[in-house]
Parts: sequence; C-alpha cells; structure tokens
Amino acid sequence: MDAPKKRLLYLSSVWPEPRSSAAGVRTQQILETFQSDPTTRWEICFVSPGQESRHSRSLVKQGIEIEQIPPNDSALQAKVMTFKPDVVIYDRFIVEEQYGWRVREAWPQAFEILDTQDLHSLRRNRGAKLQDQKEDQKVIARELASILRCHWTWVVSEFERKLLIETYAIPEAMVTELPFAPVGQLESHLSFQFRKNIAFIGNYRHEPNREGILWFVEEVWPDIRRNHPDQELHLYGAYVPREITELEKSISGVRVKGWCESVGEVLSGYLMTIAPLRFGAGIKGKIIESWNVGTPVLGTLVAFEGMKVQGELEELVIKEKEDWDRVISTLLIDPSSWKRLSRGARDHVKAYYSLAEIQTKVLKGLNERLNESPQFKNWYRDVLLMESFERTKYFSKWIELKNESRDSTSP
Repeated sequence: MDAPKKRLLYLSSVWPEPRSSAAGVRTQQILETFQSDPTTRWEICFVSPGQESRHSRSLVKQGIEIEQIPPNDSALQAKVMTFKPDVVIYDRFIVEEQYGWRVREAWPQAFEILDTQDLHSLRRNRGAKLQDQKEDQKVIARELASILRCHWTWVVSEFERKLLIETYAIPEAMVTELPFAPVGQLESHLSFQFRKNIAFIGNYRHEPNREGILWFVEEVWPDIRRNHPDQELHLYGAYVPREITELEKSISGVRVKGWCESVGEVLSGYLMTIAPLRFGAGIKGKIIESWNVGTPVLGTLVAFEGMKVQGELEELVIKEKEDWDRVISTLLIDPSSWKRLSRGARDHVKAYYSLAEIQTKVLKGLNERLNESPQFKNWYRDVLLMESFERTKYFSKWIELKNESRDSTSP
C-alpha cells in the first residue's frame, strides 16, 4: 500500500547554500528529513525571491519544485491556492512577516512552522550592546509576534528555547529545540603529529563572524604569533570582504584561504579552530563540523552558548582576552591534552548532534500536531490573526499597489 501524500511549501529569502553557511546546511537537512519520511510521501515546493542560480538548480536535481516569487506579489496567493500545502515552513521571522498573511488568505488550513535559524532579535541587540547602542524593543516584539502567529517554532538551542518560554512567556508546547547535525562522517581522524596550524571558518556575510575574526587578528593574534612563530592562522569561508583579504598583507602569519569544498576534510588537518565571537545567537555549525573531525575548538561564551559544553570541553571556553594565548599554547605543546580534548569533541557530537534523532523529532512532533492534540492548541495565534492586528498585510498590499503604479507609468 502506497504511503499517503502530503505537500510542503518552504518559504525563504534565499536559496539554501549548504557549502557556504550553517543555515544552508540546516535547511538542506530539513528538506532531506521530509524526503526521507517513511510514512508519508512529501511533495515539496521551495519559494524564494532570489534569482535562479546553481543553488536553486540543486534543489531541482533533488526532486524539489522551485518558484521565484517576490515578497510583495499576489503571485504567492495563486501558487498557494494551486499547491494546497499541508505544511508551510518560514525560514526566519522576516519571511513570515512578508509571506505569512498571503498564505493564510489563500489557504488558511495549512499548518505553519517558523524556523528561526537563530533568534534575530537576540543577535541584533547583542551587537547593538557591543557598540553601546540601545536595545531595539520593536524587533523583539516583531519576532515574538511571528512566533505567536505560527503553530510551531523551531529554535536551534535549549538556551533560546528557555529564553522564549521563561522570559517572553511563549507556551512551552509551541517551541522545540532543533539543532543541526554535521555533514557526513570521515572514516578516520588525523592524529596530533600529522596536523598543524590554527583555522577559522565562517560565512563573512554574517556580521558576528566578520567582527569577531577582525578583533581576534588585531588584538590577540600578534601575541600568539610572537610566542609561536611557526604557527599560522588560516581563514576560510564564503563571501570574503576586502577588509579580510587585506589581513594577509598586514598581519604576520595570517593566510586567507576563502571558500572550501569540504569543511570536514579541511578542518581535520588543523590542530585547532577558533570561534572568537563577541556577539551572536543560535548555535555554530562550524563548531559542530570541527568537533566532528576531532579538531578542538576554542571559543567565547557566546560562541558556545546553547551547545551543551561541559566537562573537559569547558577548558576551551575563553572568558578573558588573556586566556587565548594560554589555552592555545597548552594545545600546541601538550599532545596528551590535545588527544583528550579531540576525543571529547567527537564524543560530544555523537551525544547531542545526531541527524537521525533530529529527523525523528521533526516527524514525530509534526505528526502529533497535525493530529490536533489539545496540548498544542495556540490561542495566541487566533488573537493575533484578528483583522485589527494584521498591520503587515496592509503594508505589503500598499507596496504591491505602489509597484503596480510604477510599472504602469514607466515607458
């Protein structure tokens, strides 16, 4: 007997780039979770305003339908009405603001999921605090409203889940911790004597990555290079800006490597990686990738937030600027400590970042909610969707009319 068929509509501001960002890895893993569902055949349509690219064509090769639709365009309602989705996933709250009311207007029976990726308001306000700016209360309210308009919200860490429940009184049944898993497994891991140098990897469009490594190179790296002149710092990642590439010319021992094909294979050749983030939110995919290949990671409290770091791995949590040189020196000169922490990193990934367990959590949780179990009822959603609260809907309609007026008057 054939498995029942259902439809998933995935809405995102960009096409997923799993080889460039942790967010892309997460999106890809979610899509694969639905495609591997043993009980249901999912027909998937991925919608984005982005131009067609190799990333969108990659989705087509996976058997996923794609549609390019701008955010303020009634073409989305038309697509939703013909596709008739059982489930809709919004990739970040801003996408829900742009598209959500159109989905509900066209197909109100759809079950709506918000994937936060990380809490945008938390990351943004931490960045503002670092620059001595005031907290943006409006962005907090916007993100919370988006969460309350959806049936189910995914966050990547238990820290963010507790924050929503305990600080903002979001009902516990509405929020699920859903991290992401490393990409693949290497057959073997290089030992201490076959590794060298220190690495950093991250998408440089992500401001915490860019700000953090610039600070580290300027404020911390000179002392480390002076104490360990044989060591180099290699910088990997997509979308490298000029201010990063110029570091190679101005700072001794820094090498800008740029984008890499296989994160795991690259990081497996280094003695350690660093995550010198001074603000941010969510969990860090490149830390998981590094741990997965037995490469110890040194990082700040912000970098490791929500990643369940405990026991021996706490030795690599940097709390003060002066700790960097001390901890790096220990790993460079003490093979036994390095071996112990390398093993601890691999064990940590196995314990907390299993793709199979993540997929089970998604499919089991969705099935329970689609069966309308009473404990998952979201009364806040009913209130927020009253007509008087739909400010984003009418703002979007105004933009659409403005665009139509402009098109009709253009030569």
